[in-house]
Amino acid sequence: MKRFVFLVSFLSMIFSLAPCSSANNEMDYTAFLALLTKHGYSYQELEEPLVLGTVFSASAEKPIVVGNDFLFVWEFDTNELVENNAELVRKDGYAVENKNFSWTHGPPHFFKKDRIIVMYQGVNEQMIDFLAEFLGDPFAGARAAAG
Repeated sequence: MKRFVFLVSFLSMIFSLAPCSSANNEMDYTAFLALLTKHGYSYQELEEPLVLGTVFSASAEKPIVVGNDFLFVWEFDTNELVENNAELVRKDGYAVENKNFSWTHGPPHFFKKDRIIVMYQGVNEQMIDFLAEFLGDPFAGARAAAG
C-alpha cells in the first residue's frame, strides 16, 4: 500500500511539472514561464508593456526579463487567433499590421506555439536556440527572413 501511495504521489508531482499547463497540454503563458524555470532560466515579469502593447487583437503584451534579454509574450484564447495575428507580422519582423518598429536591443525573432506568440529582441544565440527548440522555428524576424 505504501508503494502505491508513493507511486501516485510521484506521478502527480511529475505531471505537475509538465511544461504545458492548459487542459489540452497547449503552450500558454503559464506553461512558458514553467518551461523557462525548468531549464534554469530566472526571469522577472514586468508590469507595463514596453513594445507593442495591444497591437495584436485580444492580447496585451507580457514583457519578461531573462538575464539581460527581453522576451515579449502575447497569449491568445485559441491557436486560430495566434495564426491570424502572426500573419500581421512582416517577415523581417520590423512591422506589425503596417506599424513599423525600430528595435534598439537587436533584431527581432518571432516564435509561436499553440496559444502564444513570443518575440525575442537580441542576438543571444543560446536564447534563440532555446526558443526555437521549444516553440519551433521563428516565423518572422532575423532568422526567418534569412531562411
